[in-house]
Amino acid sequence: MSSPGSWKDGNGEFLLAVIGSTRHAPYLKGWPEFKDSLRKIMKAQPGWVEVTPSSSQRRGHTEAWCRIKDRKDADDVYETYCRSDKTLVHVWETGRGNEGYRLMRCNCSSHFTGVPKGGHSVMRCGIDLGRFEQPSGKAQPVPAPPYVAQPALQHPMYYQPPPYTTLPPYPVYVSQPAIYSTNTTGMPVNVQGGAVLTEAREIFIRNLNYKVTPDELARLLSTVGHPVHSNLHRDSKTGAFKGVATANFATKEEAQDVAARLDGIRHMDMTLQVRMGKDATVVGRAEPMVVNGSYGYR
Repeated sequence: MSSPGSWKDGNGEFLLAVIGSTRHAPYLKGWPEFKDSLRKIMKAQPGWVEVTPSSSQRRGHTEAWCRIKDRKDADDVYETYCRSDKTLVHVWETGRGNEGYRLMRCNCSSHFTGVPKGGHSVMRCGIDLGRFEQPSGKAQPVPAPPYVAQPALQHPMYYQPPPYTTLPPYPVYVSQPAIYSTNTTGMPVNVQGGAVLTEAREIFIRNLNYKVTPDELARLLSTVGHPVHSNLHRDSKTGAFKGVATANFATKEEAQDVAARLDGIRHMDMTLQVRMGKDATVVGRAEPMVVNGSYGYR
């Protein structure tokens, strides 16, 4: 969340996130209930509050967010909401400069097996801080579009309608050079000749022991799935193992399951960090589009 050596302690605020069901946490029914609950715990008034359906894989759960100015209030709120084993609670410290967010406390270890006490699992908790982060660490103002003066009418006393343009009755096919865009994984797609359909089936593994061999990696992966291909990443100059690896699976669902099961476990005295990879597998192709929005004929 922040670059090493750039953090300044004690000069920021705090961001609270609580995930749970309204059945076990009635204060998550809406922002008024959540804010009333915070007022009973905090000495200062809570800041900005938001309550939305959870964007993680925890179905039927609600996410509640709040900005807190005082560290003691943040600690008190965390301890209070952690008393229930049905709520997932995180607290980040926010810098006043460009430092971003630094995780202070979370109770991931109480909810996910294999996560050490005090540890954090990015993959399993499903919390997305992207909505609060900008490249500079804080929201950037959006410049207003420049004002363009409109030409005055020759006869301001009378309304002059715009000229009428007759639309063609049939779709118009336009021949143009190939136009490329990118999908959600960054893969180039020729949107003129039909979009390439892709699917993420790769996982990315970090924090592996430097003594891991290809056979040991294959045995680790085979305990939770059936990899199609796996690879240990090595330095291009020295050939030394860098402690990271990738693996591909037959389906997106299998890759997601393996990533969730391996993330946070101990292997050869190291805690693994596993997420979905950025490379995508081509699984098909869509028909090209014409200008009226319908599919073309072949």
